[in-house]
Amino acid sequence: MHQGLRDVWTRALANALEKLRGVSIADSVVAWVWKRGGPGQWRGEQQEEPDISLALARAGLDTLGRELDEALHEYHPLYSGLVGTATLGLFNLGGASHIRSALGELWRRHAVVNDVAAFIDSEGITLDFVAPVINFHADEGVSTIELLPGATVRRLSDADATELFGGRGVVAMRPGRFAPLDYAFVGNFGEPKLFGDDSLLGSEEADRMRSTLELALRALRTFKKGAVGFDYVWIKARRFSPFTPGRTGRTFGAEYVPFGRYDIATGDVTELRSHSSYFRQTFHRSLSTACSRLGAAEIRTDPREKLFDAVVGLEAILLTELPDRYRGEPTYRFAMNLAVLQDAPKERAATFRLGKQLYHLRSTVAHGGELDPASVPYGDELVTLGVAAERSCELLRSTVKRFLAHAGAPPYIASGYWPDRYFSLALGPNREQDAPPCA
Repeated sequence: MHQGLRDVWTRALANALEKLRGVSIADSVVAWVWKRGGPGQWRGEQQEEPDISLALARAGLDTLGRELDEALHEYHPLYSGLVGTATLGLFNLGGASHIRSALGELWRRHAVVNDVAAFIDSEGITLDFVAPVINFHADEGVSTIELLPGATVRRLSDADATELFGGRGVVAMRPGRFAPLDYAFVGNFGEPKLFGDDSLLGSEEADRMRSTLELALRALRTFKKGAVGFDYVWIKARRFSPFTPGRTGRTFGAEYVPFGRYDIATGDVTELRSHSSYFRQTFHRSLSTACSRLGAAEIRTDPREKLFDAVVGLEAILLTELPDRYRGEPTYRFAMNLAVLQDAPKERAATFRLGKQLYHLRSTVAHGGELDPASVPYGDELVTLGVAAERSCELLRSTVKRFLAHAGAPPYIASGYWPDRYFSLALGPNREQDAPPCA
């Protein structure tokens, strides 16, 4: 930032503070404050806080604001117009507003001018994001879990919860929710600054952040059962800037996540970190499809759709790159390939029957047929459609985990993988190279 503008900023703040000297802050505003009592337990209450906005409005800052506007135009003319980033948007309310914004920030902390200088001098802005994770619960001893670079799950503090779900301008929570969420994805990304004539049509950096969050979510959904997800990502500049707003929300087209629970015990954390590490590699399209279908199944509320997604996910693994000459017999191939993933002959026979049943159920749903919600075959049992769907998800999850260690080139894509298993060829004591083992 040009020293001339720095001097104007410093002088403007000093003069503004002088105008406020001795002013009594008699006004107050009611804010909603959240305090955490335990896992999933939040207590909200109204508190009165000093409101300096009216005092700032009556302080007569327009003259100081015009001086600041003139200095901006002289030393950094681009900042006289709109400025921001693709994610935050473009803003600029003028010098008087900048001073009021800075005084409000001074009310909370110091070093404001240095932050303004850092904003002007830098080519980009570091943005911090918080994406509350729906239905995620963990033991009290679990405060943070790093799933992927750029995607850490962290327990929300009282201050976090108050800022996101309370405060003076209470943001809209999820429909039907009456308290904050316990945990959130947190991280940061950088964006280049934009000015008035620049396009706001997209941000590669924000897209990468969203992709990372979706990958972390896929890791959670393939690790264990439970409807888990996020709907809002709250974003703000890491350092104060009078040009940009505070925290802004983005939905990024997130899916609806039904109410439920996704529980992580202290003993799960190491295994979850290990499981998540597999998602740092590029997946083969078949295994990526299987994981995607499992994730979709976990948030389905209709058991027909849940079962369909689970079986299609299995199909992506069991029937990938099936030669054309076998395309007319998918039921048999699906059931046979599912069966030979089992070790014991009795398990293979039972799984073969189950595979045929699952593929028939999948085809019934795909072709608009009817299923009895109270009774469908699942192995040697008759179970409800909901139970069959849940069990199918677990079967898909265990199958996915079997191949995650080699997700980029899973062994089943080799032309001889399934025939070798059919006839137990080249299967010695250490035959499995598709660790981790089936859960």
